[in-house]
Amino acid sequence: MKSPGKLGFRQKIHLSFAGLVILVAVNALVGIYTAYAIAGQIGLQEGVAGIVNDILRLRDSTERFVKGRSRQDENQTFTDIERIRQHLVQSPENGERLASLLPRLDDYRLHFQKYVVEIEQRSALESRVLQQGRNIMAALADARIQRVA
Repeated sequence: MKSPGKLGFRQKIHLSFAGLVILVAVNALVGIYTAYAIAGQIGLQEGVAGIVNDILRLRDSTERFVKGRSRQDENQTFTDIERIRQHLVQSPENGERLASLLPRLDDYRLHFQKYVVEIEQRSALESRVLQQGRNIMAALADARIQRVA
């Protein structure tokens, strides 16, 4: 090969064009890599957004249960907890970053279960107290009837 100073005009044009083609190819490869990286980040963000939506849904169902104490809201809360757990476990790319949520989710489930049990115990106690009040009123009515007779 001749030195660049001794190359003819046509050869210099061919080398310049070859250099330009190489630069365009490198630029295209960098663009493709960047597009894949951006697509991967978008996928991660969509996964996180889904988990955030599930957590907001969990908060709403818990608030509805606290206010209304319905069995349906209780079951919905447990369903929401399980849905979040499944999202965390099934998405390995997010699972590593969000692994700290699993123990917190387990704590949430445990405390919610305790809360439900305490609500049920309180309801049972209220029912017994009301029944005892009715029993006292019935005994008082019986005592009045016996006193009159």
